[in-house]
Amino acid sequence: MVSGSKRFGAYLRAIREARRLTLDDVERMTLHESEPVSRSLLSRLENGKARISALKLLALSRLYRVRLALLAERLEID
Repeated sequence: MVSGSKRFGAYLRAIREARRLTLDDVERMTLHESEPVSRSLLSRLENGKARISALKLLALSRLYRVRLALLAERLEID
C-alpha cells in the first residue's frame, strides 16, 4: 500500500472527469478486475484520505488508459 496525497487525488479526479466518468461508473467498470475499485475508495483516494494498492492502481491504469508507470510516478512524486 502506498499513502495517498491530495495532489495525486486531484490528478485521479481530473483524469476521471476528463473521461466523463462518475464514481459509480468507475466502480462498475472495474468489477471484472482482480481488485475492483469501489466508489467509496475512489472518493477517499481523490480526497487524499486513502492509500492505494498496486493492483487497484493497475485497475485504474487500465480503465483510464494511462500507463501504470505514469500513475505510479505521479503517486511517488506527491
